[in-house]
Amino acid sequence: MAAVAVVAGVALVGYHLGAGRASDPSTRPGATSRAVPPSGVPTTSAVGGTGLGQTQTSADGGRITLVAYDGDLLSITGAAPPTAGESFSAVELRVCASSAAPTSVNPYDFVLVEPGGTAVDTLELIGEGQQPELQMSEVPPGQCVTGWLSFQVTAAPVSVTDTADGLTWALG
Repeated sequence: MAAVAVVAGVALVGYHLGAGRASDPSTRPGATSRAVPPSGVPTTSAVGGTGLGQTQTSADGGRITLVAYDGDLLSITGAAPPTAGESFSAVELRVCASSAAPTSVNPYDFVLVEPGGTAVDTLELIGEGQQPELQMSEVPPGQCVTGWLSFQVTAAPVSVTDTADGLTWALG
C-alpha cells in the first residue's frame, strides 16, 4: 500500500512539474482578490499589505510562497453550492524544496483562519476546488510544485496557516 502511495506521489510531482502555473488567475470567473508576483520570482516582503507574494521557510528548509488568493466565491469546481451564509475561498501556494533535501507537501497542513480564530480545513474530495490542486507529494531537491487549496468559509478569512510549520500569511 505504501509503495502505491509513493508511486502516486511521484506521478503527481511529475504532473505538477510539467504543468507549471495555472492560467492567469485574473481571468477566472468569480475571483475577487488576488495578486500574483512575477512568475518564478518569490519575494520576501508582503504585497499590498497582505502576505501575497511572501515566501517563508519551512522546518525542513523548503520554501512556501502564497501566490494568489480568491475570496468570496459562490461556486467552485466539483463542490455543491455553499449553504446560506457560506462561500468558498481558495489560495494558490508554491512549494519548493531546498537544493539539498526533498520536502513533503501535505495539503491538510494548511487552514484558513476566519476572524475570531476559527480554523477552516481544506475541501476533502479529490477534484473539488480550484485547479490544479496542490497535491500530497514529495518534492525532489531543487524542484517546486504549485497548486490551489480550496475552503468553504463562513466569513472572509484573515490568514492562511501552515499548521505543521507554524507559518502564517495575512489575507486581505
